[in-house]
Amino acid sequence: MKNKLWMYVLMMSCCFMLVGCGKEDYSEVLSDESYTFELEEQPTVKRELYFLSSEGYVVPNQLLLPVQEDRAVLKQALEYLVEGGPIESLLPSGLVPVLPVNTTIRGLNITEDETLIIDFSADFLSYDAMKEKNILEAITYTATSFHGIERIKLWVEGEEINVMPKQKTIMTNGYSRAEGINVLKSEAIDYLTTTPVTMYYPYYVNETCYFIPTTAYVPQDINIKEVVIQSLINGPGVYENVSHIVEKHVNVMKVAQTDDLITVTLSDEVLTTEGKLQSNILETMVLTLTEFDDVKQVQLKVEGIDDLTADQSSGYVEAMTREDVLNPTSL
Repeated sequence: MKNKLWMYVLMMSCCFMLVGCGKEDYSEVLSDESYTFELEEQPTVKRELYFLSSEGYVVPNQLLLPVQEDRAVLKQALEYLVEGGPIESLLPSGLVPVLPVNTTIRGLNITEDETLIIDFSADFLSYDAMKEKNILEAITYTATSFHGIERIKLWVEGEEINVMPKQKTIMTNGYSRAEGINVLKSEAIDYLTTTPVTMYYPYYVNETCYFIPTTAYVPQDINIKEVVIQSLINGPGVYENVSHIVEKHVNVMKVAQTDDLITVTLSDEVLTTEGKLQSNILETMVLTLTEFDDVKQVQLKVEGIDDLTADQSSGYVEAMTREDVLNPTSL
């Protein structure tokens, strides 16, 4: 009986060996190198890259990039901004890279004053003149999303660009986020009595909603955060294609900050007919207010409502961080 049992086990083992090995070319596919490549998950990190919409807005997307040495990740992120590059076909519909096709990065250098010097190939100079500001904004905001970079300077083939060749943007001191992004149009701006701020608005591309940063000029005020919140509610004006977050008048009832948490209480006009908060309002508030260095979390409340819910969530509205919101795309 024991001999029969051992014979059975031996026969079954032979069957499994035949299934596992198969033909010779199949065994090559399962070589050690291929096997490891297929099953090993490479660690990734979120990075914020900026692309261009057909209407000329610079749109942020959070991408999951492989974890590498910082300089390698930075170079990879900038290469993703090149037309015809490795991820263009994978981008959400309606978004395109901003740098001219065939542009390569010859070198990167970060100086002691946190300036990133980018040396492009000559192909960079073939950019569309009408997109000059878009290109500078996309490069600047992508690069400065990395720790330790505050501004950029551009070189081409080893020569520094002090003035952009087409629209003559001055680059002597480089380009930083202080220059703004998607600057909102206005009939007149009084630079002596206003201050630039970054505000986010919903923006639809092929029925997909993105939240894009815009630069607006608001009256100088000691309570600047309240001014920004009210300006956000008032909307971007008639000149823009971004969306208003509310369609009726809403009052800011209270703004309170404890450590890095800011709590905003709005009047009940902000609610939908079902008594819920529109998700777009919550998300734009979070992104806009976390642009302030001392704000990391945003809690939105409505006067007279204890348990507030949002229209696209089953749970109660809680404090949110920037990472909970911004346009994620996994590549």
